[in-house]
Amino acid sequence: MNYNTTSGFLDNSKLPQLALSLDMQSKEDIYKFITKRNPCILDGAIGTCLEQQGIKTELPLWTAFAHMKHPQRILDIHKAYIDAGADIISANTWRASYYLLEKTGHLDRLDRAIEEAASLGRQAWTSSTRSGLLAASIAPLEDCYQPSLAPSEEMMHKYHDKQLSLLAAHDFDLLMAETINTKREAIIIAHLANHYAIPVTISFITDGDERLLSGELLTHAIDAIAPLEPVAILLNCRSVAGIAKGASVLSNHKGNFLKGIYPNGPGKPDEHQGWIEIEDSVSVFRDYMFAWAGTFHLLGGCCGTTPAHIASLKD
Repeated sequence: MNYNTTSGFLDNSKLPQLALSLDMQSKEDIYKFITKRNPCILDGAIGTCLEQQGIKTELPLWTAFAHMKHPQRILDIHKAYIDAGADIISANTWRASYYLLEKTGHLDRLDRAIEEAASLGRQAWTSSTRSGLLAASIAPLEDCYQPSLAPSEEMMHKYHDKQLSLLAAHDFDLLMAETINTKREAIIIAHLANHYAIPVTISFITDGDERLLSGELLTHAIDAIAPLEPVAILLNCRSVAGIAKGASVLSNHKGNFLKGIYPNGPGKPDEHQGWIEIEDSVSVFRDYMFAWAGTFHLLGGCCGTTPAHIASLKD
């Protein structure tokens, strides 16, 4: 290994060099874009929206090829979030990863999957009268809800390096690392993003209290990431109530970075229809989120949210 997740040292001379996409914006550009909005609005779920339309997304691939099988559905979802007021939308790359597709025997489809995801995201913006950013989304290598499955740091470095080098060559504005469940994986992603000069946001998933799913204290994870200067540190994939304690920890941190949350919609997963919303889901979501509106720079939605939830953040 050529870095240490305790010291934060990375020997960039041992990493391959790559020319970035000319469309990749600078960290300063992204920072200015976000801070001009009050708050900056992220989009919501893709997977549960597809399932609510009767399109199954089964593990381990989840939505990895959904945009290749159902491009118009994905394009319509992107457009709906833009119409709802999203300033940043995420391309459908969250499970289109080098690690997962190699593991499942689909590596030959990876580059096309990333290219088509980027293309659909750009089409959504060019067809709109509004302007905004397109993010590439990445996940932990293994299941985000099972940090015990996380591979070695050497494996994390190897596969995130491959993934970031691919994403950097495509038409994205920034990288969003989402539902990160261990401090060490967040450090590796942040180091590699800096090496490739990719503006990055890091979003953690907590246990509903003040720890990551790995058991590590959230404040320690933030302390480790903040010196690596991500554009923002966020929390996602907890219920609007379950994200509250972590949100307090994040909001009170003194680090020089932007902050955000994008929780799940009020409701629960369902095997047959993807997600079951509670009554008045949108208004419950809006009321919880408005309580944080003056605290966070970025607000959005995760599992179980829809364009209606995102639109409620603009009311």
